[in-house]
Amino acid sequence: MELKQNFSEAYNNRGSAYINQNNYNQAIADYTQALEYQPDNAEAYTNRGVAYYYQGNYTQALADYDNAIKLNSDLAEAYYNKAGIYSLQREIKAAIENLQRAIQLDATLRENAKTDSDFDNIRQDQQFQALVGQ
Repeated sequence: MELKQNFSEAYNNRGSAYINQNNYNQAIADYTQALEYQPDNAEAYTNRGVAYYYQGNYTQALADYDNAIKLNSDLAEAYYNKAGIYSLQREIKAAIENLQRAIQLDATLRENAKTDSDFDNIRQDQQFQALVGQ
């Protein structure tokens, strides 16, 4: 069991290195391998979701964020990332709901949202402004 966890961590870490190099296909492959070794690795789901996001594959990114949240309902990053995608898709209600949950879990995300271009589509929304304090 510990060996599988170590392999999972290694693939997850290498996937993150590939993301930093903008090599999203290889990152996705490594995160997928990490999940084969450790299917309950919420971090690997979140990270793979980020790689899919960078590829513009929002459907798969949202699915991975949902899987991460099922494993760890306190994962602020997954809610925040979902909010950003929903904003890009102009799904205001879903964006606000997920951003609100993210900020409840990690108040520092409020500041991030103020300048994150993913939220440009909802920046003028009154609920968004109230949530981030603008």
